[in-house]
Amino acid sequence: MSKNLLLLKSKNVLYIELDSTERVKKQKVLEILFNKTILTDNNKDAFILYRAESPDLIIITYKTVDIDALTFIKQLRLYDYKTPIIVVSNGTEFKTLLEITNLSIDAYLKKPVNMKLFYQSIYQSIKRNSVTEELIALDEHLLFNTKTKELSRDDSIITLGVKELQLLTLLIKNRSKITTKEEIQRELWPMDFTSEEAIKKIIFRLRKKLTAPLIVSKRGIGYRLNIKKTQTLQHLFKSA
Repeated sequence: MSKNLLLLKSKNVLYIELDSTERVKKQKVLEILFNKTILTDNNKDAFILYRAESPDLIIITYKTVDIDALTFIKQLRLYDYKTPIIVVSNGTEFKTLLEITNLSIDAYLKKPVNMKLFYQSIYQSIKRNSVTEELIALDEHLLFNTKTKELSRDDSIITLGVKELQLLTLLIKNRSKITTKEEIQRELWPMDFTSEEAIKKIIFRLRKKLTAPLIVSKRGIGYRLNIKKTQTLQHLFKSA
C-alpha cells in the first residue's frame, strides 16, 4: 500500500450529498480510501455527525436537502478553521465561489467530477492537516513535546496524570477548533460513559498545572486552547 493510501486509511471523512445515486457511487470510492465514511444528505444531520465523529475531511455538494454549502461552511467556520472542506458543484453557482474561497476551503470541484482530480484534492487536503510537529510552544514558557509526550516550563518537566496528558494531547491536536465534550468523552473514556462533572474535574486539574489561562470553555459545546501562535521545533532552532 502506498504512503498516500496509508495516510488516508487512518482518517475519517464526512460526505454530504443530496443525490442518492451519486452518494452511493462516491461511497464505494471513499470506503476504499478512508478508515470510516460518514454519509448524510442534509446539513442538520451533518452538524450532528460532525460533532459526534470529528471527521478529518468534509466533502459537501453545493445543494443539499435543507441549506446550501455556503451557509453550512459559514456556520462551521465560526469555530473550526482547521478541518479541510471540499465543495462539489454543478458549476452554476460561481457568483458565490469567491465567498466560499474566503472560508478556507481546500478544493472546489465541478460535476461531473474527474476521479483523478477528486483523489488528488482529497489527498492534498488531508496532507495539509497532517504535518508532524514535534515541539509546540503553548506560550513563552510552556512547551509540549508531541514525540515524548512531555510538558515543560522553562526546561523543567511538569508531571501530568494519564487523563491530563490525554486531554492536553487532544486539545493540542484540535488547537485550531473547539474540542467538543463528546470528543473528550470518546478519547478519555472510550469504553465507559462519564459525567460532565468528571470532564470538568480533569479540565480543572490541567488548568492548574498549566497556570496560564490557556484552556477556554465554550458554553454548551466544549473547550479550546487559547494559543495565539505555535512553533515547531524547527522554527525554534531557527530563532535561537
